[in-house]
Amino acid sequence: MSASWIFTLVALVLTGVGGRAVVQQRAQAARTTAEIRRLRAIIAENARMAAALETLEVTTVSVEVTNSIVQQAHHAIANIPFGILEAIPATAPVTRVVHEIHDTIADGVYGTISGVSRALRGAPRRRRAPERPRYDADRHPSE
Repeated sequence: MSASWIFTLVALVLTGVGGRAVVQQRAQAARTTAEIRRLRAIIAENARMAAALETLEVTTVSVEVTNSIVQQAHHAIANIPFGILEAIPATAPVTRVVHEIHDTIADGVYGTISGVSRALRGAPRRRRAPERPRYDADRHPSE
């Protein structure tokens, strides 16, 4: 066998080994690219969730503040006719009963609105986060 045949044979073996390495590197690059896309999607979803939670927080706080203002205004306005009727001896006993019933019902309605708002605001904190698989650098994400 001549030296040129030996060099040709060595060159073919090295080309095969090199080709295999290139194929493996391309496969690894494809897996890495897929993992980067997956992580970007997770980051985008986390950003959407953070924005939704912030919106929920602002909305529920706004509902509670508005509810409190309306409740106080409602009682202030309702106290005007009740005050007048309670000052008249003939209507005072019945008016006191009606006034108490009115205030109990109104406070119940406003309390329910506030309670639902607080429950909605606290719901994401009580929700259990999904189990996430541990990341293993040696394992392909689709395995």
